[in-house]
Amino acid sequence: MSKTKITKQLPDITNVEMSRFDTAQLFFYAVFLYVCGILGDSYDQRKVLSVAFAGLGVFFFLLSLAGFFAINS
Repeated sequence: MSKTKITKQLPDITNVEMSRFDTAQLFFYAVFLYVCGILGDSYDQRKVLSVAFAGLGVFFFLLSLAGFFAINS
């Protein structure tokens, strides 16, 4: 849903660039899930999930700053 909105707002972004963004996002998501699985087996799962969700919150906040400051590149 957000891809169509992004491509309408920024017509110079191609589908290839959007697919690269998807690939990078899914790659790091998979790596993060693997690492959290190992940490969840070694440590308390509640603590691992708390740290993981706090980290996600920080990165989503940083991502929103790009939109707030109109950073397009």
